[in-house]
Amino acid sequence: MKKILVTGGLGYIGSHVGISLLKKGYEVTLLDSLINSNLETLEKIKNIVKIESPEFGNNVEFAMGDIRDPMFLENVFEKARHTKNYDAVMHFAGLKSVEESLENPIKYWDFNVGGSLNLIKFMDKYECTTLIFSSSATVYGFFEGVPFTEESKINPLNPYAKTKAYIEKLTYDLNETDKNWRISNLRYFN
Repeated sequence: MKKILVTGGLGYIGSHVGISLLKKGYEVTLLDSLINSNLETLEKIKNIVKIESPEFGNNVEFAMGDIRDPMFLENVFEKARHTKNYDAVMHFAGLKSVEESLENPIKYWDFNVGGSLNLIKFMDKYECTTLIFSSSATVYGFFEGVPFTEESKINPLNPYAKTKAYIEKLTYDLNETDKNWRISNLRYFN
């Protein structure tokens, strides 16, 4: 059975991904700081899974903390190692308001880039080399032709989009230097 860490696990996208993984029988750790979510979501996830897939209702753990905190992440990965290392991380944690990022870019670089870099360091330390990163279609900036493609020009126009583009660049660099890494960057509007 695969073991997956879902950061931002109680947010809108993370919680839905968590439910899908649990229904398929994965062991899931939902990690969240509760900055953009609340603990009630955890109970809703458990109830949905228990009703629809009761055999997998106990495959979920919750870790409350901030991915920028090295001691917290060390504890999360170390705890997992006692049973089974994570097979993959699905990274949905981060701040997401374009407007707020314009008002406080330092906060966005700290949360989004700093947190992601810290997470990747611990993934590397614990030999978890599969990452699905929740990027954003805002990395394209203004674009006249639709639909966007992988070849569309990256031109982020605000701090939020720039943090997502920077993290993508980091994942590309990581993949180029170490072929053990398997990384997917998801670009979508939410």
